Amino acid sequence: MTERGPLPFTVLPHRSEALHSWLERLSVPYRLKSWQLLQELGFDPFAEKNAQRQQPIQAFFNVVDLRRLAQLTRVDPSRFGLDRLCPPEWALASDDWVMRCRDCEHDDRRDNIATYERSVWRNAARTFCPRHRTPLSLKHHGWREEELNDDSEDTSSPLTALESAIACQIRGFERDLAGALRGRAPASAAGTLTAGAFLIVAQDLLSFAVETWQIKGPRSARTLDQQANHMNRHAVTLFRHDPARGLRVRCDGAPPIQLRHLADPAARRAALWLVLQVIWYILS
Repeated sequence: MTERGPLPFTVLPHRSEALHSWLERLSVPYRLKSWQLLQELGFDPFAEKNAQRQQPIQAFFNVVDLRRLAQLTRVDPSRFGLDRLCPPEWALASDDWVMRCRDCEHDDRRDNIATYERSVWRNAARTFCPRHRTPLSLKHHGWREEELNDDSEDTSSPLTALESAIACQIRGFERDLAGALRGRAPASAAGTLTAGAFLIVAQDLLSFAVETWQIKGPRSARTLDQQANHMNRHAVTLFRHDPARGLRVRCDGAPPIQLRHLADPAARRAALWLVLQVIWYILS
């Protein structure tokens, strides 16, 4: 890591703002991309070509790196929410994917501030806004800022009727995962699994669900009833003893796809629901 001096100009992050969202705003006066600014500040992993795709910002920074970044940008480290760091295996795999909550955007416009991405949305296991309990959606390429400034009522919903019916269960599972990331085991697993063990089991089940999806082209969510039927055909083999399964890799040599590799929150909601189906299936 190359030493650099503090930046001559900086902007303050919002206390709930995602790191990449803040760095994008910070980079504008310097006419750089966020990863280019990190390169100039001496964070070596971002010096390579296409580093913004190879090294997602949220997954790279640990507490030590964030404190150094705070020093170089003259920002109080407490504004980064160091206690809310998302482990790399749960952080979204690409900075090109920007999450949005229309209710939060409405609040931002009401407060006369530019809309920004919240750090909690960068956790792959967060598909609902914890503040408004509304489903998150993906900011697509070509999405324009002026589209967000339309005060007309938004009657669209990214949820299907079936998803709406089980939204409460999915939000509860997301809260369990968020609590486990903070070291609290879910009440239903008390005395059986520690928080760390619960996360390992959940990650393994989620990876299995995503890996077994038979989807041609870009990965997206099937309807939940179709995917549940597909998952049921595999459920009987899910817990067969196979010492090599934990070391399994894809045919092309890449590591297994995880929840963090799915951009669309709808697809991640489907995976979370499938794992809940497996959990309830085993309990019954």
